[in-house]
Amino acid sequence: MMEAYAVHEGGHRLVHLKDKFDPEIKDTSWIGALAGDREEWIVVCGDNKILRKRDEVAAMVTSGLSYFFLRGGWWDQTFHQIAVKFLKVWPAIVSAAADSRESAIWEVPVSSDKLLSLGQTAHYRR
Repeated sequence: MMEAYAVHEGGHRLVHLKDKFDPEIKDTSWIGALAGDREEWIVVCGDNKILRKRDEVAAMVTSGLSYFFLRGGWWDQTFHQIAVKFLKVWPAIVSAAADSRESAIWEVPVSSDKLLSLGQTAHYRR
């Protein structure tokens, strides 16, 4: 499968889920696959419904990965507005992921470049 990605000046790659996995893959499966990969992944996700699903939350808790969920309002924007807002918040995502000693979960509001911490992934309960 051909992988599309963008390189950030820090050497980070952005990989779309569909470029790494079958589009029909279950959330628990891709979470488990990334957790078992030798690469260090962080997840930026536009589907915050995952946070309300018991099996998905259980997979996240055991994954050891950090997650950044785009909060409501992101998808009410045009593609170009989303791109501009995402590029503005990207340094905060990179910084939070680098500074975190343990896996954690954040929400990324559309109206601010400040992340909202939901706590450590291992202790997350909704």
